[in-house]
Amino acid sequence: MSLVLRPVGPFLTGAAEAPGELNLSVRLRERLFTAAAMSGEHRAALGDQLRAAFAEGDGEAAASLLVAWVQTWALASMVDEARQRWTQRPDGAALAVLVAAAEIVAQAKGWPMGADGRWPEPDADWVMSALDGARPDAVAQHHPEDGAEALAALLNLPVIQGAPLPLPPVVSIPGEALAPRRAELCGAVARGELAAVRLTSPPPEDLPTRLAWGELHLESDLQAQLDRFGLAGLTVNEAPSLAELLSPAPPGAPGEPMRRLCDVAILPGPPSALRAGRPRPTAWLLFRGPHPPIPTIVEAGRLLQALDGQRSVAQAAQAAGLPVQQAEELAEALRGLGALTA
Repeated sequence: MSLVLRPVGPFLTGAAEAPGELNLSVRLRERLFTAAAMSGEHRAALGDQLRAAFAEGDGEAAASLLVAWVQTWALASMVDEARQRWTQRPDGAALAVLVAAAEIVAQAKGWPMGADGRWPEPDADWVMSALDGARPDAVAQHHPEDGAEALAALLNLPVIQGAPLPLPPVVSIPGEALAPRRAELCGAVARGELAAVRLTSPPPEDLPTRLAWGELHLESDLQAQLDRFGLAGLTVNEAPSLAELLSPAPPGAPGEPMRRLCDVAILPGPPSALRAGRPRPTAWLLFRGPHPPIPTIVEAGRLLQALDGQRSVAQAAQAAGLPVQQAEELAEALRGLGALTA
């Protein structure tokens, strides 16, 4: 019996591998889209890259890496549930989390995004390890943009045609073709012959192109989902942004002694200052839950580091080198942010 390999893209739902099939999409999800990987190997890899960017004075790279690194806390608390829900059925909220996690995985591993533009394209070493010693005979292509051709070239295997994916019809065109084909494309969408249009290159910024792009989004219910999530977005009607899935941490309880409810890191930042070449020390409140990271002043970070559940605020102020009154004000503010509790 021949053994075929299925590429990562476009990351559709499903958990089981068909007989005679090795599904890299399933294996990638199970091995790298997990809380353990997000809080472990991905965070560590991004941290190493971030330190290197700081050392080299590369503010642009440092800003991007810093944003990714601080996101690993919230994503680690969300990715397991998102993976399980997406495995069972199309789910917009789960897809939003997985797409954000995909960017982290790609950045941490140094992998490019695949043909679909939303899911990482693993390198040969990872693919070989994911095969667990199996030797596939070919790569099955189920969609022109599922990454089968690149995977086959990577492993020196032939490409065979698999069953087409159950997706609504999409056409891929270069960005500069959008305006000239405006009437044709929008008409096809309006008639139900086409679900959306995928651009294979950035569109020009001229007025005709912007008008064509706007009309296409008005005609198509799925265009925005394709833009955000690639082909997998065609399986969900709507999806929140990752920011909409994050909520402020609840306030802590008043009293003393106080203890931390989050991790804290003091690093050069914030991202905008790194890009401008004017970084300054910034403390980050990093919650182990679906809460956004919060940048704050260094004094708040030092106080948090000193509050260990044993010291009073006054004792922590002394350890952090802060006036007691300032420490008391900071402690109350941090409690309100959910970073401290009695």
